[in-house]
Amino acid sequence: MKKLFLLLALFSLLCVGCSEPNDPIDTPQDPTEQPEEKPDDGSEIPDDAYISLNKEVLTFVPDGESVEVKVYSNYEWTLTNNCDWVTASISGGEASEEGAAITLTADLTYDDREGTITFSCGKAKKVLVVSQSFKEAIIADENSVFNVPAEGGNVIINYQTSVECEVIISEEAKSWISLADDTRGLVSESVVLNIAPNNSGAEKSAIIKVVKVEDTSISAEYIITQERNMDYIILYTTTNGETISPYNFGYLTNTYEDGVGMLAFDGSKVTSIGYKAFYDCDSLTSVTIGNGVTSIGSSAFSGCTSLTSITIPDSVTSIGSSAFKNCDSLTSITIPNSVTSIGYEAFYDCDSLTSITIPNSVTSIGYEAFYDCDSLTSITIPDSVTSIGSSAFKNCDSLTSITIPNSVTSIRYEAFYGCTSLASITIPDSVTEIGDWAFYGCTSLASITIPDSVTEIGDCAFYGCTSLTSVTIGNGVTSFGSYAFSDCSSLTSVTIPDSVTSIGSSAFYDCDSLTSVTIGNDVTSIGSYAFYDCDLLTSVTIPDSVTTIGEWAFSGCSSLTSITIPDSITSIGECAFGNCSSLTSITIPESVTEIGEFAFYGCSSLTSVYCKPTTPPSLGNLVFKYYNWNDSAQHNIGCKIYVPTESVNAYKSAEYWSDYKDYIVGYDF
Repeated sequence: MKKLFLLLALFSLLCVGCSEPNDPIDTPQDPTEQPEEKPDDGSEIPDDAYISLNKEVLTFVPDGESVEVKVYSNYEWTLTNNCDWVTASISGGEASEEGAAITLTADLTYDDREGTITFSCGKAKKVLVVSQSFKEAIIADENSVFNVPAEGGNVIINYQTSVECEVIISEEAKSWISLADDTRGLVSESVVLNIAPNNSGAEKSAIIKVVKVEDTSISAEYIITQERNMDYIILYTTTNGETISPYNFGYLTNTYEDGVGMLAFDGSKVTSIGYKAFYDCDSLTSVTIGNGVTSIGSSAFSGCTSLTSITIPDSVTSIGSSAFKNCDSLTSITIPNSVTSIGYEAFYDCDSLTSITIPNSVTSIGYEAFYDCDSLTSITIPDSVTSIGSSAFKNCDSLTSITIPNSVTSIRYEAFYGCTSLASITIPDSVTEIGDWAFYGCTSLASITIPDSVTEIGDCAFYGCTSLTSVTIGNGVTSFGSYAFSDCSSLTSVTIPDSVTSIGSSAFYDCDSLTSVTIGNDVTSIGSYAFYDCDLLTSVTIPDSVTTIGEWAFSGCSSLTSITIPDSITSIGECAFGNCSSLTSITIPESVTEIGEFAFYGCSSLTSVYCKPTTPPSLGNLVFKYYNWNDSAQHNIGCKIYVPTESVNAYKSAEYWSDYKDYIVGYDF
């Protein structure tokens, strides 16, 4: 069509005999060859007039634009605009060999359009053919957001389009939105959407798109929302007739207009409450569960922060992991006799829960079951429970007392960690193990009796029990873990029974009220830092069973005046008695072959050392030195070092012993 129009235009030019040049390079350049200019009195333009353009065909882009055209003539010229969609900057001009500039402007178009603009100079004419192709677009109506009531209905969406288009409904929305009519295509269109009734009780939302066929980059969007059905606040059925499915009830996170936040389950219809069924329903205040429900799934009511009470029927046999986690308004709960297990994190962070009764049917309390229940003041654990899970009562900082039944065999990792109000606890004879960190930071615990049945006290088991004044350790204990009683700053005395074979590293670290220690006859090793910084400890008797004293074992025991090292000892660790500033005398038995560096460093009151081995033991650096702050230098303590008479020369020449040769004297042991 465009080509036909162009040919007709060119043919008309031939008919009027206009054969002037079409390009500025064809314009006569010699002024002497130009016809006379139009007379000043306004008479007709002579027949030798000519006109040409630098463009004969002009195509505008769909979005619209302005284009400059130059007009070459030897007399005044005018234009005739046959296109109402093109605006010319001027309607005529003076003669110009250089070309008079004119700007032609077209705006945005959604249709194909063509036309001509005729330029005249006397009898000479030139036709400019102009055209513009349409812009592809789909334009949404101003009303592009629709809110539909719960009962459903029809929605009419209006739009304008210059392309063939279709309506796209997402897969998630097809269950409640359907297309009533097909789209028709160009110009102004409308589509009817059918919205089904909302029977889920949850507010719904979807985005509907009108897109170009086979090119979704050209589109318009509409938002459809639908109100929830308020009749579904009270539920007596489920999606499959048996189990409440996960996430079906997210609408309970909102506050209802009438303030209702209650759910009731008909036991004849509901047999189990599934995983995360009411997860994060933070406006739910109370729940009554029917007698047909047998299990409460994992995280079923987790995050229901407004839930204050719940009644669990006798039909329930298990409470899943995290079932009531973060229900921080829950003040009390009764667990029926039918429940056999309480899952891990079941009541995690229920920080308003003040009391709970666990029935005799329960056999196990899971990992972190009551973690961070910081309002829980008391709890009774029945005889049926055989194990208390790790961190089960961790950070229950209002818990003042607890009775552990004879059925429990182990108190696991962090079981009562951080129970800062726990003043007393009875550990029954059935318990064989106290796990790592079990009573860590129980700062109100004043005394503890560990029965003979316990064989192992874990690492940090009573670390930081700062009110603990006495502890009775049963005869069944064979080992202390590292830091077992570390930082028990009120502990004054301790008796380690004969059954213990090793004292773990830092076992009584920083027990700065400890004045006396009795070590059992079966202990073979005293671990590193075992009695570090026990600065009130005055005397220690180490039994003949001990073969090694670990690094820093008694370092910082500044009140220690005497210590007996038995003949069984073969090595004294690095800084074992460092900074024991009240120690006046020490006897090193003949069995010792190695003394670590700094072993007696800073023992500033030491006046005599009796070293019995005939062969000088391997000696570390700075063993009998101290640091003088006045001159910032290391100095010999200056005590007499008594060695076997026949070994004096050997000692004076041995490595590091030679540092003290002026203090080494012979002695007949």
